[in-house]
Formats: sequence, C-alpha cells, structure tokens
Amino acid sequence: MLKNNLKNKLDLKRITILALLFIVVISIIGKYIWYELTDNILFFLLSALQQSILFTAVMGIIIINVLPIIILRKTNEVELTSKHMPIIVLIITVIFIISLSITDTYDRYVIDGKRVYGIEMVFNTFKDVMTNKTIEIEAYDYEIIHEKELTRKYKYNKYYLSINEGEYIIPIGNKNKVLLLLYNYSYGENAINKIETYKNSKIIKAINGIKLSAKDDEIYEFAQNKQYKINIVLQPNKQTITYQTIGCTLNELLKNEDIYLSIFDKNDRAVFEKYITKGEDVLPVNLIDGKYRAYVCTHVFKLEKISNGIEYEIKNGEIQQIKQQN
Repeated sequence: MLKNNLKNKLDLKRITILALLFIVVISIIGKYIWYELTDNILFFLLSALQQSILFTAVMGIIIINVLPIIILRKTNEVELTSKHMPIIVLIITVIFIISLSITDTYDRYVIDGKRVYGIEMVFNTFKDVMTNKTIEIEAYDYEIIHEKELTRKYKYNKYYLSINEGEYIIPIGNKNKVLLLLYNYSYGENAINKIETYKNSKIIKAINGIKLSAKDDEIYEFAQNKQYKINIVLQPNKQTITYQTIGCTLNELLKNEDIYLSIFDKNDRAVFEKYITKGEDVLPVNLIDGKYRAYVCTHVFKLEKISNGIEYEIKNGEIQQIKQQN
C-alpha cells in the first residue's frame, strides 16, 4: 500500500521547497562564479542559461501548485499523481524553450556584426562544448565595454571585448586578465592581436598564445615582456621569406627599431647581416657550403635574436634543405 501511495502521489510541498532551494543556489552561483568564468566554455553555457533556468523554476513552482486546480477543477484536497507527470514535464519544457528566446543574459553579444539572442547563444555554446573546435581571429582594434546590471540586491558588472569595430562583441569574465594579454599599441594604433575563440560561440579561449585558464604567473610574465613580436614566415618557393608582426604593424616597428636579417653558421657566428626595410626578403645563398640559421635581430650592443628561425643548408650555391622553426 505504501509503495502504491508513493507511486501515485506527488508531495507538492517537498517539490516546492526543493525548487526554492534550487533557485537560491542558482542565484548564488550566478553571482559569484558564472559571471567571472566566461572564459570557461562550460561555465559560460551555464551562465547563458541562468535566467532561463530561474524563470523556468519559478514558473514550475506556480504550475505544480496551480495545475491540480486546473486539471481536477477543485479548490481543496487535490493531489497530483504520477500520471500527471508527462503534462508537467511538457509544460515546463515549453516554458524553458520560450524563456530562451525572451531572456538574454548577455544583451550586447554580437557575432559577425549581428546580435546574438538567447536561444542562438545557447545552441552555439552547446555545440562548442561538444566539439571543442576553435578558430583564430586577428583583432586590429579592440575596446572593453562595461555594462552594469542592477537588481534589488546585487549589482552585476558585465564586460565585453569589442573586436574590429564591433564585428564581434564577446562576453568576458575577468577583464583584467584579458587586458594583460592584449598588446597595448606600444608603437601605434594598428596593433594586431591573435585571439583564439571557440568556433561557434566565439567565446575566447586564448589571447596571443596564452590561454585564459593559464596560471597567474604565466600571464603576468607575458604582460611584463609584451611589446611586440616578429616572426619569419617561409614562402612556398623555399627561399623567399616574409615578416609577420604582432603588437604593431611592420612599418611601425621599422620606424621605431633598427632590425636586421642575420644569418648564423653552425657555430652560432653571424656571417651575414642585412638591414630590414620591407616586408619581404630572399635568403642569401652566396655563402660557403654548410648549415645556417636565419633570425631577425636587433643590434644595440650586440646581436639579439627576436624572432623564430629558418634553418637551411647550402650546397653549390643552392638551398638543399630548409625548415621553419617555431
């Protein structure tokens, strides 16, 4: 008899109390955790769902208390039983889906110049949680957008990173961490930042090669050393090289620094040096047969390598083997 009673009768009081506790927990987590961890794609998904979850929970409490009157058309001594569960689940599911469209946790969110609404944001983020695929965005300019949201008890500070004149406006958690990893235009206003984002939601995973989940020491070390970065890129003909800069444009770097294409032999002795004046050069081959490495260098008191390297071998005035180093 007890088993049958448990099977058929729903304890509305207990369900209501549990639902209220759930709302309190969700609110606390949203206040102290989710808004600070939007660089974590799973936590961002939960933060994007927060308002919908709260709205659905509140409506669920109302439904389980009002539904008996609607279904049984009585005002006292009515109970929901297990046979009513499919109706309850269906109604709450519909409410949740509708709430995704009408609630927006991040109402400044933009991808490819288009506003992203709740249900699309959740769908894109869920796909990223499943696939974990990322892309790289070159940011020619950026701006931190600060938005305040006031409620009766709390004040939420929401931050967004606007990229390339608003083409992307991406929610961020810890703005200080993000700012430490962005190049701050030490040579001009056209610095390029390499931002790795998740493919669909465009939530930021890494900036300039440093993950947002990295330890504080690693981030602070990057921040202390950041000014600019230059790389040598080997072209398909295996002799031409181009220069790629991060933190400023090449022209800005050339105006402010004297940099050289330097060739070192196997004993790490400089055997060739050329002042860099443009974005493309040809590796010299008029050297003695042997193995060499090419770097971009500064020459203040001594040659200092500031780029990745190109390792190649010369034989009879021709390049035999060549490899780009990271």
